[in-house]
Amino acid sequence: MLIYTLPILTGFLLFNTDLALENPDCSSSEIRRCLNQEMISSSFQTIRFVKDQVFGDTDTVFLGRIWDVDVDSENRVYIADAGNVTIHVYDYDGSYETSIGRQGRGPGEFPHITQHTRIHAKQDELFVTGTEWMFSNNVQVFSLNDYSLSGGVLFRESDKKKFSPQLENYFPRSVYPLENEKFLVAYEQVRSPEYLEGGENKIMYYLHDQNGAIVGGPILEQKDRTYLYQVHQGIGYNYYAFPFYGKSIFTVSEDGYLYTAFSDEFRIDVRATNGEIVRSIEHSFNPIQTTRRELIGKYERIDMSRLDFNEGDNMALQMIREAENLPDVWPVMNEILIDNENRIWVSTIVENFDIYEWWVLENTGEVITKFDWPRNKPIEVVKNGYMYTRQTDAETGLQQVVRYRIEFEE
Repeated sequence: MLIYTLPILTGFLLFNTDLALENPDCSSSEIRRCLNQEMISSSFQTIRFVKDQVFGDTDTVFLGRIWDVDVDSENRVYIADAGNVTIHVYDYDGSYETSIGRQGRGPGEFPHITQHTRIHAKQDELFVTGTEWMFSNNVQVFSLNDYSLSGGVLFRESDKKKFSPQLENYFPRSVYPLENEKFLVAYEQVRSPEYLEGGENKIMYYLHDQNGAIVGGPILEQKDRTYLYQVHQGIGYNYYAFPFYGKSIFTVSEDGYLYTAFSDEFRIDVRATNGEIVRSIEHSFNPIQTTRRELIGKYERIDMSRLDFNEGDNMALQMIREAENLPDVWPVMNEILIDNENRIWVSTIVENFDIYEWWVLENTGEVITKFDWPRNKPIEVVKNGYMYTRQTDAETGLQQVVRYRIEFEE
């Protein structure tokens, strides 16, 4: 049995925008003061992670590359496997149950499993999106009772053009199933040289009904990543979004609230499905300072050959060396997860680049605890009192999902 015990941390500052709603002493004229009220806590809870189960290769099944993971209410684990172009299903005890779908272009089949593929286990259905190469033009819905294909949704080009000319060059990328058989769809543009030169590019979110038609939006607009790119005349172009630039963060809780942020600051906006901000959570956080020399030196020590346009041309490193807009601080946040008790899990960037410092917050923003976790064991899901991580064997390269039982102690 493997147990991670994280020590108690003391003394934090909390700026909670719910105070104006919860504090009866906050009159309308005192809202601003109450929203910025500083609260002090003497201690955090201790958090322990007990290694509980492994989901991976069996005598008959060998995992390829894991691109997404989800867990249902019965603790069955679903793994999107790019190598086998299928979704593996494991029971709670780690035993292999079945697979969903296979490679192909027919009903219940997937052309690809990519980094854009997302699986959502919601109630008694599994929603699968992003199985095209770049965009998510459809949703396939499988029953969790017998794993059969139970439905599908197609996002039609004609519906997009009919709804708004603003969407002419935008395409559906990420899809989030909501209540009442609706979907929230993030629209992005193809990263052409013209787009990359455009400066303030954005991601737009629209509501779709169960037939795929757009019924509202944009309910939210977020800033797209900053890309470095280079055009190769007569050949093509390549572009990369390096982690030292800020990025927009987005996730949806099981009860349908939208959590949005930009990684340059510790501020999380909680929104209703119409995009309106319900509350905001802010914490003080000092970003890690850097310099142009330090950034270039860091990436000179990293093997980025897999990003080269032509083998051995050091194109990615050359982009960094030639960039005029390198930042002088690292982003603050990397990711936000919401567990099924609506606690907020935030990974933050600290001086040790082998780890993230995770903050666990109440839904109202108070800090429950903090802990360090290795970056090379990314946390995929937190649900039903468990944390699920994706881990890779350094020698064999084999991947597996590891489950830890979460224990909080005062």
